[in-house]
Amino acid sequence: NEQIASNLDFIFVMDYSSSMLTPAAATGISDQQQYSYPRSFYMEDLVRDTAKAILGDGAGQSSNRVGLVAFGGVNGAAHDIDSLLWTTGFTQNLQDIDTALTGHPLIDDNVTDYTAGMKGAVRMIEERDQQDVVEYKNRKTVIFFLSDGMPLPESANGIDEANQLKGMGVEILPIAMYTAQNSYLQALSSSGAVYDAGDTAKFEEAIEQALLEAVEN
Repeated sequence: NEQIASNLDFIFVMDYSSSMLTPAAATGISDQQQYSYPRSFYMEDLVRDTAKAILGDGAGQSSNRVGLVAFGGVNGAAHDIDSLLWTTGFTQNLQDIDTALTGHPLIDDNVTDYTAGMKGAVRMIEERDQQDVVEYKNRKTVIFFLSDGMPLPESANGIDEANQLKGMGVEILPIAMYTAQNSYLQALSSSGAVYDAGDTAKFEEAIEQALLEAVEN
């Protein structure tokens, strides 16, 4: 992929519910052997590759920035910002992304709390716009929302936060991982489109399509 240079901020909102530990099959590129790793492994690998396309190989090569939001949610607990697992803030350094992805252990008792993920994205953008760096204020922002399931409970659907973000001019591109598209992901989407990554082979294609749309719009 060619490096993208467009003065954009990207946020990957990533689902770390327990189903993301489900093994998924993949075929090795070099040896064509069959492998099986947790869904989250492929998600993180693809986020790394996409961040590299956005930022380039080294710090400061691109005017773009990337931030990460990881969400889960404890079953039966309040579904709110407390269900966030971690966030990074925005960075131009690819190493920061890799460090964040490798530095947080998986938690295997999480539910799919869209609301927490979207609130994390809102908070990142609001904190950015409150800072004194004029260059980044009100910058065009694109959210890739990656999930393999429907919100649990249904009220944790993130719709209010998605509408708030759309009102701020943020573009939201949901990617359905290892699952059929659902009306909840569609409701988050800025265009109504949901990118289908029904298996590992389709994952890269889905995010490439989403990235292309983000840059063209």
